[in-house]
Amino acid sequence: MEIRIEGKNCVVTGANSGIGFATAEALASCGATVYMVCRNKEKGETALSKIQSSTGNPNVHLEVCDLSSISKIKSFASRFSSKDVPVHVLVNNAGLMEQKRVTTSEGFELNFAVNVLGTYATTELMLPLLEIASPDARVITVSSGGMYTTPLTSDLQFSDGKFSGAEQYARNKRVQVS
Repeated sequence: MEIRIEGKNCVVTGANSGIGFATAEALASCGATVYMVCRNKEKGETALSKIQSSTGNPNVHLEVCDLSSISKIKSFASRFSSKDVPVHVLVNNAGLMEQKRVTTSEGFELNFAVNVLGTYATTELMLPLLEIASPDARVITVSSGGMYTTPLTSDLQFSDGKFSGAEQYARNKRVQVS
C-alpha cells in the first residue's frame, strides 16, 4: 500500500546517512516536502542529491545545523521559522556515540549535547510550527534498544566514574523515552 503525503512538511535530523537517510528518502518517495537537517554540508548535499534522484521529488531541502550546540539550534530554528511553513512531522533521528569524554564549547558532554539536549531543544523550538500543523503534527524520536543495557541515572553528563561512550549513549537513549 502506497501512501501519498503531498503538502506535508517533514523535518528529519541526521538525514545524511543510516536511519535518517532512509526516513528522508521514504518521506520524499511519498511526496512530502522534506527538510534534511545535517551537521556536515558536503555530506548533506550528497545525500540530498541521492534522494532527489531516487525519488524524483524536487521538494527535498538541506538545512545545516550542528545539533551539539544550543546556540546553533536556536539559529537554525529562527531561520527555519522565517520560512513560515507548518511542520507536520519532526523526526529527531540525529545521534552520536563518541567514545571519549568531550565537552562542547557550551560546557556539555558531547553525546548528551546531541542525543538529549539537541533533541529536546529542536523539539521545543519547532513547537510553534508543529502547532500550526495541528492536529496532524507528529514528533518522532528515534531511540535504541541499547537503552536497556543501563538504568536511568541522574548523572546525565557522565561526570562520575570511568567514561564509556557506549554506556553514555545507552543512558541518553533511556532519557529520550523517559
